Amino acid sequence: MPRRPPIDPQGYYHVGSRGCYGRTLFASELQHERFLTMYARIARKYAFDTPSWALVGNHHHLVIRLTQGGLSDGMRELHGGYSRWLHAICGQTGQGHLFRHAFFARELKSEAQVLVACAYVDLNLIARAADVAEAAGQKWSGFRATIGLEHPRPFHTPSALLELIDRRPAAAQRAYRDFVQAGLDLRRQGPSPNDGVRSRG
Repeated sequence: MPRRPPIDPQGYYHVGSRGCYGRTLFASELQHERFLTMYARIARKYAFDTPSWALVGNHHHLVIRLTQGGLSDGMRELHGGYSRWLHAICGQTGQGHLFRHAFFARELKSEAQVLVACAYVDLNLIARAADVAEAAGQKWSGFRATIGLEHPRPFHTPSALLELIDRRPAAAQRAYRDFVQAGLDLRRQGPSPNDGVRSRG
């Protein structure tokens, strides 16, 4: 694997990982909630802003704005802690790695890249939906909170995304909803418009 470039301690990153050999990481509501609870603690510890997130069966995506660094330590704690917990409840302690590799991290160097990455994360979970109304029924992403249908989870900071779109929260939510709808429409027509910004993994 190529060496990862140095991480900007105040940068935006699209971060995630997959299960080893395609293993399912989140098979139940308990497992989803445990991972999110662990991430909330780590986001608080390292002062991560998280404008977008999704748990997708055998992998996860996070868009993180760093404020004090800590990305490598935080991901190591998250993946290590979740792996130990899941192996323990499944009776698989000592039987191999849960995650395929440590994590991928792609720096987002412009506001446009942050916006497209956040939409890509949401589309990862909702890509088979007919429209955003159906997509809003999906539970394991931040999309519903971002467009104002529910309160965000403690670690989720949709304002970090919405403020890049419009200073007026309601207008920003409508614009982001329309942007994701356009992504759904394009995906039905052919390859994803976000393929050019997709991170490894």
